[in-house]
Amino acid sequence: MQTMTSIPFERASLKTLGCLICCAAGASHADSLTSADVSVLEEVVVVGVETDLQDISGSVAILDEKDLDAFDYVDLGKLLSAVPGVYVRGEDGFGLRPNIGIRGAAAERSQKITLMKDGVLITPAPYSAPAAYYVPNVSRIAAVEVLKGPAAIRYGPHTVGGAINFLSPNIPEDSVSKLDVSAGSYGFQKLQLSSTGSRGSIGYFVDGLSYSSDGFKKLDGGGHTGFERTDLGGKFQYVPSDAQREQVLTISVDIGNERANETYLGLTDADFVQDPNRRYRASQLDRFESEHGSVIFNYGVAITDTSRINLKAYYTEFDRSWNKLDGFEQGPSLQEVLSSPNLYSLEYYLLTGERDSDSLPTDFLDVTNNDRQYETRGLQAFYERSDQWSSWLVRTQLGLRAHKDQVRRLHSPMSYAMTDGRMVRQYGRDAKVENYAVTDALSSFASIAMSRGALTFEVGARNESIDGRLTNFLVDTKSESNQSITTPSFSFRYQSDLGFSLFGGVH
Repeated sequence: MQTMTSIPFERASLKTLGCLICCAAGASHADSLTSADVSVLEEVVVVGVETDLQDISGSVAILDEKDLDAFDYVDLGKLLSAVPGVYVRGEDGFGLRPNIGIRGAAAERSQKITLMKDGVLITPAPYSAPAAYYVPNVSRIAAVEVLKGPAAIRYGPHTVGGAINFLSPNIPEDSVSKLDVSAGSYGFQKLQLSSTGSRGSIGYFVDGLSYSSDGFKKLDGGGHTGFERTDLGGKFQYVPSDAQREQVLTISVDIGNERANETYLGLTDADFVQDPNRRYRASQLDRFESEHGSVIFNYGVAITDTSRINLKAYYTEFDRSWNKLDGFEQGPSLQEVLSSPNLYSLEYYLLTGERDSDSLPTDFLDVTNNDRQYETRGLQAFYERSDQWSSWLVRTQLGLRAHKDQVRRLHSPMSYAMTDGRMVRQYGRDAKVENYAVTDALSSFASIAMSRGALTFEVGARNESIDGRLTNFLVDTKSESNQSITTPSFSFRYQSDLGFSLFGGVH
């Protein structure tokens, strides 16, 4: 079992966002930038080395590349189980769609926490539809950072639940190519190829990952219950060698797709006791398919020896289709049938395929294709400055983000008859859901930290102004919602010479 005591803080390239600029300003020319300096200018890392944890207002945990490589996880839930205060509820047994909660925030589809990659929101539509299924693959990231308490105030919109930041790999000076091949039970196989290096002012990291499994569940009558997932990505970095000020430009591109033969249909208690991995024939058409693509432009520059600015632009598309058994066209719910199979024996035998459907809607199975298309775009800026006021060291941070996301939903039902254990299509029906939601959000934050000796006070606030619009095409209605909220925070830290620190805060 992996515990927090096994988590090292050794990666010199993981540099805290909150570090003082004067610590990184010793180099006066861009050609002397180290990978740690580049990470600071990119503003992709929240925290990173053990000493930097003392500068964070709140509870912070880091899982670095060594932790990720130790067990070669592809299941994010297993990895996050090492972090106190984080709990994950799985759905499929492979970690494809983890439900993540932090400190009591509902784990339902991770909708109450802020998910980021390199400091950019990665949920397909974090404002319009936060309950969406997408997380980066663990095999393609270099580290995971979890922030709780006042430390998460910078990373909205979900500042109460906390934030999780996934970090892409840094680009080393030396050229390195790696091939990773894994195999396991239930036909599991993983193939990953990556290449990274630098040539002059240009650095690159490209990788491809494909992994799949035949599945551990057993579908009555046979059939595939596993999944296939493919991810491709590239990170390209330009560090000008003749610039008067340290600066870096990074472009990250990711594309991928997934096909999983997964279902929400359960079992009766008796069938579960006999074989918990059994699947009824009525779930044979259940399938989750998705495609995603994203691009992030990241520019960072040291304006002076004690100040820097970072600018980001991002765009994401995510399309998913979940074709799944939704019940009977007319009749009891699936929960009622599975809870009382003796009372609903006719419906139960339809689910198991032991009985053929009559030519009546009450005997037809409802399979609904939940089709959704997400789109996200945004611009964000971050400014940091350090000053010496008498015996106090003062650090000021400002941030601004203009964000827009949208989701289109079309849930199309289809009626099927159970015939000789196979699902036979009968006819389509009117859509259950057809709507379009779009949200414009403008968020900003400001914080001031004052340090003197071992004591630091920090005060900050975040404002979210959110304008949402929903069009329901089924009933031809439009609605709007507008809200603006400011969330303040106050924290303190005391670093003892005896080797322990004390921190507290309200947010």
